[in-house]
Amino acid sequence: MTLRTLFTVLSCLFFYSSASFSSSEAIETEVIKINYKDQETLESDLKEVLSPVILTSVFDEVGSGKVSVQFINDYNFENPNSGPVEARNDDIGYTHGVKFEIYKNLAPQGYDNYYLLISYESQLHTNSDRPIEFQNDFRDVLYTNEEGFSQADVYFKEQNTIDFTIGKIKNQNAYYWKAGIGYIEINTTDTDRGILLSSLSQQKKYHRVMNERFGQKVREYNYLENPSKNKKSLLLKTEVGRDFSLYHKDSNRTYFRPSSNVLVTNIKGASYVSIASELGYEYEANSLSFFPHLKLSVRYDYQRYADSSVYKGYTFEAMIKTKYFATKLQYITPETNSPEYLNPLPINFKNRELSYPAIEPTIVFSIEGIIPD
Repeated sequence: MTLRTLFTVLSCLFFYSSASFSSSEAIETEVIKINYKDQETLESDLKEVLSPVILTSVFDEVGSGKVSVQFINDYNFENPNSGPVEARNDDIGYTHGVKFEIYKNLAPQGYDNYYLLISYESQLHTNSDRPIEFQNDFRDVLYTNEEGFSQADVYFKEQNTIDFTIGKIKNQNAYYWKAGIGYIEINTTDTDRGILLSSLSQQKKYHRVMNERFGQKVREYNYLENPSKNKKSLLLKTEVGRDFSLYHKDSNRTYFRPSSNVLVTNIKGASYVSIASELGYEYEANSLSFFPHLKLSVRYDYQRYADSSVYKGYTFEAMIKTKYFATKLQYITPETNSPEYLNPLPINFKNRELSYPAIEPTIVFSIEGIIPD
């Protein structure tokens, strides 16, 4: 398969999705409807595009790139076990996540640069089986497990996604875009997956190691099975945006980036449309210097989901990058709860609609290894 074939598949998925076909196979939400010839044809094309052999070949042939790992955890800089109710979550809600990315530059196409990206992300969302008692005083719901550590029962939803994306790099004063295809799973039953790709397994292992090595330091959790079954689906996504330089002199630049993106999946309520705006400052050192590239930014996101849920929040970011290494810290302050499809409580849970965890900030720490040309 050539890069042209990859672009063709993405084009068919995103730009010819409204064409009429004989089969009724479709991805449909309240926001977007995508028809395709039949499921077998789509799965065949998707397997070809996402084939490890094809992806390895493409990544070996194209230019410089990077590999990054992101660690995500809820943290509000306050003692979660005291103070007002809104500060007492600590490990419920969107509590933990991890993301792996492999990024490769493509050869310049005219005056533009493009990239390939493979991404895997796992998010853990939990809530107590006694949410009111947990919110008011978590001690009321704790008991001692077989190993002698404090434990509580929680329901969970683990969202796992893997996707393959082609995009245009965010050049100064230019439009940029990306389009991708992938796979999404909502796991509500499996608690014994490999630690590398499962945010639930990571939390469980981390808490156990902390308690075994340092005594009773953190609570452990018994993850309850949700009566609803695991859900799986193909996903399609696209984003378009524009970079504007507000100030640019020597190595310093202030920019503004408005953007819009769409995600489509067959999982009920998970599809969304969104808009975002980012204001940032960049310092770009001389290319011969080892002195780092510096970036500071704030971003606002508004996402509307297919079930009418809305997510709004701010992301504050600081990044330092050298020739071979980069590190990034993000502090996310939501204004709303996670969307309804990620509510871990069972559908028939009493007072489910009143049992959302308090809104809590999230910290994202990223490490990137940069592979130069």
